[in-house]
Amino acid sequence: MFHSVSVLLDESAPATGALAPATRALILNHYGRPGDGFLETVVTFCQALRIAPVVLTVAGSETQARIRERFVAEAFAERGLTADFDFVTGWDVRTAVARAAQWRRCSHVFVERRVVSHWRRWLFGDIMSDLKGLPDSLTLVAVPGTPYAKHDSNR
Repeated sequence: MFHSVSVLLDESAPATGALAPATRALILNHYGRPGDGFLETVVTFCQALRIAPVVLTVAGSETQARIRERFVAEAFAERGLTADFDFVTGWDVRTAVARAAQWRRCSHVFVERRVVSHWRRWLFGDIMSDLKGLPDSLTLVAVPGTPYAKHDSNR
């Protein structure tokens, strides 16, 4: 059970200050379909620490957001974890995460970091680059995800 958490910590950015206790987690749902490894790790972590998660879905339209939100809600229900769900459309990811984390009083942000090719990262950027500049009060946790799949139209 804690193997996933140790992998999680190995991939996380170094802390800039004192470690903060986890109070509430914001889970960023920014891919069309999050990988099972990401969901398993996040669910295990939240259940082990008894953290109430908030899932923030970022999408180009409300329809897309609702579909992605439903997928994660079903995956969480199968694993016995309840969560609050929010979505935003048309915002930049960093602003959406910062505002939602502040409004929902989250201390940690979990993000799936997929392995992508260098040219794709150069063309479209990387989620970790998108999230640079988040407030120091948030602990950003990058969870290794599945490699980029050709059918995934949303990075």
